[in-house]
Amino acid sequence: PAAGRLTERPRSRSRSRSRDRRRPRDDEGDYDQKPNDPDTNFANVMTSAMSGANNKRRRGGERDNGRTDYEWGKAEAASSEDDNAEPVHKEKADFGLSGALAKDEKTGNVKNGVVLKFAEPADAAKPTTRWRLYVFRGEALLETLHIHRQSAYLAGRDEAVCDLKLMHPSISKQHAVLQYRKKVLSEGGAVEAPKIKVTPYIMDLGSTNGTFLNGDRIEDARFYELLERDVLKFGESSREFVLLRSDADDK
Repeated sequence: PAAGRLTERPRSRSRSRSRDRRRPRDDEGDYDQKPNDPDTNFANVMTSAMSGANNKRRRGGERDNGRTDYEWGKAEAASSEDDNAEPVHKEKADFGLSGALAKDEKTGNVKNGVVLKFAEPADAAKPTTRWRLYVFRGEALLETLHIHRQSAYLAGRDEAVCDLKLMHPSISKQHAVLQYRKKVLSEGGAVEAPKIKVTPYIMDLGSTNGTFLNGDRIEDARFYELLERDVLKFGESSREFVLLRSDADDK
């Protein structure tokens, strides 16, 4: 070239290409993240792992240390130990009496499944005299109770066990018992037999409102001998029970 003449330097082709491959600005639109972006790498790894696990499940499960992972919704097959196990037999409910109730039943101290508050003494006996209880309210006679057909009569509100059903709310479920007992009048001798009389007694069974004999409250758990024309009252009931003997031949 001639001296003093300026020559134009040719542009570098690599430089122009780099300009063409420049990344767009934020205002020119979105662009992909860098290949080395940690978030992108982590997402790719997780996606690959999940797809691999799903492929193994589709193939029927994978084995890990000799154990098969089953698909969701499918029941596991029973093990050989369960097949050899003996069947469990459930015991049926036992509604019989047990414990103290069973003991009381053997001694005759249970009636209709209810434990009685008293036990008849050894000298209990059926009366030979036809005793009656005449029930009064004031001057009016309400009813007559025949009380000579058995050795004891339980009085109270419990209809399942009581012989004399007294329904006043102040009366206990098992309130009192009228008990016939043998009473030795004379010992007798070598020739004569002892004279024995069956006599009625009354005993309160620990009632809340008490039992009254001729107006006086008696102690509980104690027998009181009854005489003809004695008057009994139970709790706060206004009814009076007058004890009389009957000469009638009815039973």
